[in-house]
Amino acid sequence: KTVVSELEGKRVHVAHVVLMSGADEAKVLQEVKEHCAVKLEKNHMPSLVKLYDDALPVSKSGKLDVLKMESDVTDLIVL
Repeated sequence: KTVVSELEGKRVHVAHVVLMSGADEAKVLQEVKEHCAVKLEKNHMPSLVKLYDDALPVSKSGKLDVLKMESDVTDLIVL
């Protein structure tokens, strides 16, 4: 899931990705970059990635917690 977050006063696209146990992080990041390059317009390409170990954040209603994803700018990886 890609969301727009504010980082140092700038709006940036951040891809939020669940990294499965045992997955090669570098390979996954490359695959995300290639997939986004094919599927997204250039101005919507994520420049940062937030990795999760088990699942994306979910709100009490059971839906993706997009607000939490937008505001969590810790531990981001440059794509």
